[in-house]
Amino acid sequence: MKRRITITAIIGFGLFLLLQPVKTPALEIDTNSYKASVHGNMDCESCHSRETQGKSGDKLKAVILENCVQCHADADREFAQSVHDGAGYGPDCVSCHGDHYILPGSDPSSLVYQGNISETCGKCHRREKVSFEESFHGKAAALGSKNAPDCTTCHGSHNILSVDNPAALVSLDNKTLLCGECHVGTALGAQFTEHYQLEAKGPGAPMYWVKKVFMWLILVVVGLFLIHIELDLWHKFRSSKS
Repeated sequence: MKRRITITAIIGFGLFLLLQPVKTPALEIDTNSYKASVHGNMDCESCHSRETQGKSGDKLKAVILENCVQCHADADREFAQSVHDGAGYGPDCVSCHGDHYILPGSDPSSLVYQGNISETCGKCHRREKVSFEESFHGKAAALGSKNAPDCTTCHGSHNILSVDNPAALVSLDNKTLLCGECHVGTALGAQFTEHYQLEAKGPGAPMYWVKKVFMWLILVVVGLFLIHIELDLWHKFRSSKS
């Protein structure tokens, strides 16, 4: 009896595996979209060379990224010194720029366009993305300001360094100069600015409670204002009747 149950379980599990959807690599691309990309004048073999044949997954990706270096050597040199290169889990060229349909940074549909870069970086830096969106800079960017800074304005692009690196744009010694590029006369207090979460506890607590107080203050003031108008209208209505 136990043997039959075991055999039945094995067969059932085997059928379950067979019925699972299998992810297959995309073998077709949108030709028009590719031609509209920055690489539209290059043929497939430029990236999918003979070295890519027979490879898949990470091995295929590694070869293709090596092909990126053939044209983008300067970006590769900067990236090799960055905090991202030694992270071990990415990102890489494709993570930030896409694959077949890479658009120039000036294109509103580009992953690295000013209005989209926080979404691109936010795939890994979720907390920082939320913090940025809550900030004045994030609000200005969301409203379409062309002068609002984005992630790359303060951190760089291919050459992003750790905050502990003295050469980093956001190092303790460089923050005042960085902020001073837009905010002339920035005080030394800019050194201590950082991303924070609007939470009741932690570094973001003061801003959290200030926001809460002002939200309630606005609601109370507007509410009293509306009540005052209603009472005034009611008084006029009663007066007209008498």
